[in-house]
Amino acid sequence: MTRAQRVDWVMDTSANTAAVHPAYVQNANDPTQVDSYASFIVMRRWWLDRMATVARPFHEKMTLFWHGLLTTSFWKVGDIESIMDQNDTLRLNAFGSFNTLVQSVSLGSAMIQYLDNDSNYAGHPNENFARELMELFTLGVDNGYVQADVLAMARAWTGHNLMYPQSGPPVYHFYSGNHDTGLKSIFGLAAQNWDGPPLLAQLINGVRKPQCSLHIARRLWTFLAGPPANDQMLSPFASAFAADNMNIGTLVRSILLSDAFYTDQVRHSLVRSPIDWGVSLLRATGRDCTQTDMDYHLSDLGQGVLEPPTVAGWKTNNIWISENAEWEKSDAAVQVADQAVTAGFLSGLETTPVATAVDIALDALGTPAWSVSAGTKAALANFLTAERAVNGSRQRRNMIRLVSLSPEYQLA
Repeated sequence: MTRAQRVDWVMDTSANTAAVHPAYVQNANDPTQVDSYASFIVMRRWWLDRMATVARPFHEKMTLFWHGLLTTSFWKVGDIESIMDQNDTLRLNAFGSFNTLVQSVSLGSAMIQYLDNDSNYAGHPNENFARELMELFTLGVDNGYVQADVLAMARAWTGHNLMYPQSGPPVYHFYSGNHDTGLKSIFGLAAQNWDGPPLLAQLINGVRKPQCSLHIARRLWTFLAGPPANDQMLSPFASAFAADNMNIGTLVRSILLSDAFYTDQVRHSLVRSPIDWGVSLLRATGRDCTQTDMDYHLSDLGQGVLEPPTVAGWKTNNIWISENAEWEKSDAAVQVADQAVTAGFLSGLETTPVATAVDIALDALGTPAWSVSAGTKAALANFLTAERAVNGSRQRRNMIRLVSLSPEYQLA
């Protein structure tokens, strides 16, 4: 394939099955109510398994990117149905209009609960959502706004609250009586009775479009490529994004097609996040979360699905490398390996010549043998030779573990 054909293949979601959630777990004490914590475990395992099995996993990777940027957490919201509604929104709009995506998330019950816009009333504006909307979601810290703009934005979003039905999750509702109808001055625009969604559109596709397009380009580059990039390098991506009405697919494609994405520095500088690492291991071995408890291991590694630690999401790259992380990964890999070996993964490895066996294990786990250093290959071969000399009964299990802990496997 040409580079363009490869990018088209990766971004083609038509081969993916529909994202149908399993049934929510009912509370045993009240069958009409959802047991939110039990459902949380079911749903995070469902999503990880989907990441590991779907035909075009880049779609789920982009859904994860938005989950880490337009952040909400089950532990603050406490309502798994709202969280999963947002998950659907992120997936549906992962390559679409950025304005549509952020507008939909902003009016979703998960975000309203997470950033307290349910308590945002005329006369008592709550600035939490307004501040994070600009600081993290669209513009970046102190980039094109001041404190007066935060207050004006908060006033614009008054009345965009929640309605709580007798059963089921809360739903978005606009209470006109709670909305501040006074004049609001923001971003140097003419003072008027700004409402939240139209003012958000000004952030994304209006007066703050240059800052917004560059901020999102930087965040996506960091997620996909790793090394920090200056404004000059990011400018072509941001320009393509802005020129196509802030279409996310255009931004993604411009990055994946660029020569900058394929330099040696970029190819060897992005450390896999725990979710990337764990999903890759599940995908290669054909195991799932129920068999391996991978979701619990990922939480212990600091990247629990549906539970980002703060509104800023997760840090990236070298933050994931530590001695403690290697021990936790080792425990997770052993649990995956036990299940995989029982199912016949790497069958016949014990009787295969050592050098060939090393290449087979590397290829089977998604780390092509040609891409692995001579030092890593030598270490694996030395281990396998010593293992066979002593007993050899656990060599498949331990090869899975060692490959998954190798330097090359830590890089995306």
